[in-house]
Amino acid sequence: MNAKNVEVINSLFSEVLENLGNPNSYLLTSIIALNKLAKVLYSPDLYIWTEIQMGNPTYTTVLEDWVRCYIKNRQEKTKETKELLKKATQPIDNLGIIIGSHITPEELMARSKESGGGFRHIGFIEAKYKHLLKTNKENQGVYNRSHLATTLSIIKSMAYRMAVNNRIEESIAKPSYAEQHE
Repeated sequence: MNAKNVEVINSLFSEVLENLGNPNSYLLTSIIALNKLAKVLYSPDLYIWTEIQMGNPTYTTVLEDWVRCYIKNRQEKTKETKELLKKATQPIDNLGIIIGSHITPEELMARSKESGGGFRHIGFIEAKYKHLLKTNKENQGVYNRSHLATTLSIIKSMAYRMAVNNRIEESIAKPSYAEQHE
């Protein structure tokens, strides 16, 4: 990767960080930008994380199943619930999802509650939260304003961390395949 590409990519990361620091910007915009950057940088960790945030059912369905099994196992602790949890863990492993890395325990906790948006698309969670703020309501159906705010806060914090951790230093930028074989 040449210095110009590194500069453009870091410029995009700076834009993401600036958007995350602006209370009037949508979190969804930063997540989409990070997803594009993950594809450009071939960063599987960043890609998986952004796909989860954008509600990709390939990732969110297995996480929802895992959370349900995890909660049931914690409550009952039977041989059957342990086996269900083990079975629910296999698809997560197959997709390369690492709990604690691609999704933090605190995010899992927040997203395990439907009132906080569950594993829905970040744009949906953000829109629902802004609607509750605008109408000055605490609840609408199953959704709770403070639970939605908690989910958004955790995701925003993780987005910031992901952006900072994935910036490229010019001194360690690797040449692309094409540049290596010119």
